[in-house]
Amino acid sequence: NAATPAYGASVGVTGTMSVANAAVVAVMSHPTNGGSAYFRMANLSVDATSRIQADGGGFDSARGPGKGTSSSRPGGAGHGGTGGRGSDGTAGGVAYGVSNAPVDAGSGGGNYLSSWGGRGGGLIRLNIEGNLQLDGRISADGEPTRPESSSSAGGSGGGIYVAGRTFSGSAGVLRAAGGSAYSTNYAGASAGGRIALWRAFDTASGFNATVSNGVGWTFATNGWPGTIVIGGLPG
Repeated sequence: NAATPAYGASVGVTGTMSVANAAVVAVMSHPTNGGSAYFRMANLSVDATSRIQADGGGFDSARGPGKGTSSSRPGGAGHGGTGGRGSDGTAGGVAYGVSNAPVDAGSGGGNYLSSWGGRGGGLIRLNIEGNLQLDGRISADGEPTRPESSSSAGGSGGGIYVAGRTFSGSAGVLRAAGGSAYSTNYAGASAGGRIALWRAFDTASGFNATVSNGVGWTFATNGWPGTIVIGGLPG
């Protein structure tokens, strides 16, 4: 998130925000300073066919607090953990942010010469006064190595920060995975992002939360997984 202000924009919904019928809410953070939207609503519903996503919506290539090092063997980006090293030992990006209150977008992977690394995942920050019913997906995945830039590194997973009174739904997915390196290059893979879920009551029959690391190839190393915090608020 940008240092000033605390968020890039505030989006308020006075009633229920319903994401349904294969709808996609695309969330983008600023590519150079990480400023991100802060969503407030009374209730939020995401049906099984729909999603809120910030995949590849974070810091641009070789940008951000955990940016991968650019070189002929670039390093993967860090966020919830450190990024993977390139095959010649080029350092991956550092871990940053706070696990119980993630307010940062994911960082971009290191560049190879003029080939750009993958973008980090964006930040999805939701403050829900009432109920979150999640049957679909909320994701902030880092972008893998781009096909046109196959020697560069992937971006790190972004952030998902949700606070609400009640969580409900079934088989909902929350994901902030790191981007993998292309299968034939020497770049490091990126780290997973950060997910924090805070609620007073939980009636959900199942959430699947993942912050997996990207995968490196050809003597490069994997990034580290990210962090997941699930906590309780006063009723």
